[in-house]
Order: sequence, then structure tokens, then C-alpha cells
Amino acid sequence: MTRRALSVGLWALVFPATPAPGLLRSKAEVRQLECVPLDPQAAAHSHPGMVRPPAPRGEFGERQTVRCAAFWLDAGLRAPQTEALLRRLDREAQALALRAQSALPGPRTWLVEAHHADPQVAAKLRFATQARLLSDQSAPVSDRQPRWTPTDVAVLTRLPPDRAFPAACKRAHDRGDLGHDDALLSIFVLDARDTGLHGGVCVDGRWTWLP
Repeated sequence: MTRRALSVGLWALVFPATPAPGLLRSKAEVRQLECVPLDPQAAAHSHPGMVRPPAPRGEFGERQTVRCAAFWLDAGLRAPQTEALLRRLDREAQALALRAQSALPGPRTWLVEAHHADPQVAAKLRFATQARLLSDQSAPVSDRQPRWTPTDVAVLTRLPPDRAFPAACKRAHDRGDLGHDDALLSIFVLDARDTGLHGGVCVDGRWTWLP
């Protein structure tokens, strides 16, 4: 090994390309990254030229592959509950999509609605869940949503959640917003201090809470 090659090897050991705090990255910078572990073989196909495929005969030492993305807003600009919810959004949406698909009786077209005090956050929740249904479950997804009249909103918002969602499900079905081939996935946050997502499925006018 030449001296130049040895210096490059030592640089790789001292300054690893992992998203960890150290001489090149502060803790504040690392907190602004969201990293997801990837399978090295799959990552080599999905990110050609960026990820080296594993050697056919194995490698010296264990190599980990992660994909990191920086958050759009710095920490502290959102409410703490919203910040925690959005940082876990991808995992939460994936889990909800899987549980919803498992609860579905046969193939249906998914409609997704999200409930949150902040309309922009609700839109993010809805889009992330739709994307997971499409990519992970390969399920048909429609952009339609039930149409709620002012009277519907006034009546349903007075009910506690355990009664409001089943009542809304029946109302949407009776009015014809949901056909026999449709399934509605509703996602929501039950408490202002809650940082996790909850959900339920409406099929043929019957509401089912997701575990």
C-alpha cells in the first residue's frame, strides 16, 4: 500500500460517511437528518453510482448503508407535538397502510382522509399514507374524499371520536360517497399531546378501528 493509499484509508476510518456527530458534524446538524437503513444489494440498484454493490465473495468487515435527508424546517419552528409527529411520519404511515390493507375484506380502491388541527399537517399525513398504500401495498388509490356539508360537520364534531367516526362512515355510505368497491382510511391524532397516528377503515358503511 502506498503512502497516498494509506492516508485515504485512514481518512475513511477517522471520518466515516455515517451520519454521526464528530469532527465534521455537530450534534445540531445530525438532529436535522432523518436516516433510514437500506439493504446494500437493493440500494445498489435503487441508487446506481452512489452505492457500491456488495462484493460477490463478501467483504472485510460489515458495511451499513443508510439514506439520509435533511428536514425542511429547523427544529423548534413547529409545535413540539407536530415536530415529533412529522419526524415519525414515514414509519407511522407505513404501519397504518399495512394494518389497513390487512383489515380490508377483498380488493378495494382506497380513499384517504386525514384529520388534524393544522390543514397543512393534515395534507402531509394524507399524502404520506397514500404514497405508502401505492408503493408498499400496490393498492389502487383514489384522490376522492367524502363531501361533508356544514350540517354534517356541526353534528359530527359534537360527538366523541368513538361515535363520530362510525357515524361519519355510515353517513358517507348512505349518501353514496363510498361505493361498494371503495374503502375509506381515516387517519387522525386523538389527543393534542399524542405524537402517534391512529386510524380506522370504513367499508360498506361499517367502521373498523385499526389496532
